[in-house]
Amino acid sequence: MYPYDFFSQVGFTVFLNLETFFKIWCLGFHGYYKQSIHKFELLLAIGTTLHILPGLYLSGLAYFQVRTRY
Repeated sequence: MYPYDFFSQVGFTVFLNLETFFKIWCLGFHGYYKQSIHKFELLLAIGTTLHILPGLYLSGLAYFQVRTRY
């Protein structure tokens, strides 16, 4: 693991969470949750947020990991 991988994942997770909160604020929760693509986006936002917590970083939540390189 490269030293900046974790910090770039945290940055992308913060950006994803801000984007999700902005969409919920604009559409309202009922309007946001009505579309299935937004449900998936909310699942990804929650999963990536849990994934960056220190105790859960190398757990099964790695499937939600934001990939910054190939």
